[in-house]
Amino acid sequence: MTAHANDTSARGSDEVGGIERPAPPATPDRAGSLVAEWVSRPDNTARSVLVTIFGDTILPVSTGVWLAQLFRLTDVFGFSHRLVRTSMYRLASEGWLTSERSGRQSRYELTGPAREESDEASGRIYRSTHPDWAGTWCLVFLDAPHLDVGLRDRFRRHLGWHGFTTFGRSVLASPATSTARARELCRLVDPAVRVPMGTFEFSDLDDVVADGFFDTTLALTELTEAYAGFVDFHDRVERVATRDELDGSAAFAMRTMLIHDLRRIRLRSADLPAELLPADWAGTVADELAGRLYPLLGRLAAAWLSDVLDVTYPTSISGRFGAAS
Repeated sequence: MTAHANDTSARGSDEVGGIERPAPPATPDRAGSLVAEWVSRPDNTARSVLVTIFGDTILPVSTGVWLAQLFRLTDVFGFSHRLVRTSMYRLASEGWLTSERSGRQSRYELTGPAREESDEASGRIYRSTHPDWAGTWCLVFLDAPHLDVGLRDRFRRHLGWHGFTTFGRSVLASPATSTARARELCRLVDPAVRVPMGTFEFSDLDDVVADGFFDTTLALTELTEAYAGFVDFHDRVERVATRDELDGSAAFAMRTMLIHDLRRIRLRSADLPAELLPADWAGTVADELAGRLYPLLGRLAAAWLSDVLDVTYPTSISGRFGAAS
């Protein structure tokens, strides 16, 4: 469930300066106001939201979806059909999707690499516990002479989406990834290139933590602020979801918003064991909130999603926030 998107989202056809802007929700209820507020954020683009919808909503029941069904799913965010078509075309041109036509209908499916990426991302997004840690780090060295600047950037970006953080100008590190898994990730970037890597262990780890090395290296201050913003917004969502009688489309929108925001935080930060985090870690509060809200919204959205996707949509999805497998 990854995305590399910078397109502009749209609601309806209101335009300011040639750029489509969100219009007020058709019904000024509390749920609609929250959705409209969320969609108005410039980084919640149609293309990135579509990636979240594929990973969170579609993959549990199918590898593909009809464009007409996507229109119904994205209507709840107010994205124009023209924008959805354009975004799907771009995702297909990037190798993330394949498409086929049946008469006048188009069907889109995730490619094999995209499914693998989505499965990998899901393991980080929906887990409410910290990874086990043996005290070692996997280091990947990108300053090898056979790696040009462009290739280094590709490795850095790809490994960053999989929990690696920067330990130096050309050194990436992860406390939760084995060297065997790191080699698999590097092969996805370029199977012909061998990247130097190995393991490392800090001596006097408690002193290193106390001196604030990880606060800076892992950008814990910025990460704490991101989790605080997540909790502030989705606590409001939880109050609406528990007090109002949400229809299925609103519940689907709120579940997508929840996972989209959580994905943005988790896939842009290192996958950290508890030993490296402060006792009052803000991510713990976010985990607890997501663990309560996601199952609730899933139950409320299931019947509506069954109708839209023409399947019996599950009220609970195994492996997500502790749901039984």
